[in-house]
Amino acid sequence: MAFVLLLCACKKEKTAEEEAEQTNTSLTGTWELAFTSSGMSAPRDYPMGNGHLITYNGTEATMYRDGQQVWKDSYTVVPDNNAATATCNPTLPPDQFRQAILYGTSPHRTYIQITGRTLTMMSGCFAADGGVSRYRKLTDTVLK
Repeated sequence: MAFVLLLCACKKEKTAEEEAEQTNTSLTGTWELAFTSSGMSAPRDYPMGNGHLITYNGTEATMYRDGQQVWKDSYTVVPDNNAATATCNPTLPPDQFRQAILYGTSPHRTYIQITGRTLTMMSGCFAADGGVSRYRKLTDTVLK
């Protein structure tokens, strides 16, 4: 008699909180501005070495322009499925921009998507003054 054993490998779905933690880990490092577009200005590409950097170290974000620190604050990555509504962008696929960054004590949310070494951020209502910024990852560590 032959017995056949079937094994089923079931992959556990990540919770929203686990996805946010994974995003925070992927976010750590130094990012350089590559592209911006908003309701109030024309789309703009930025060349490599443009000096517009943002670093994330797990708890603090720091922004630099031309080597000078211009802003620093704490941050938290949180699960948030409301990007389409918050950015007035009903065509946004529901499986994208499922996390937001909260800076310091501000209630303002910046919706984020990390794909490979590209960080895309969206905020505000696109119909008015909302916008999108895209960053390329320079390093997985924070440059000093």
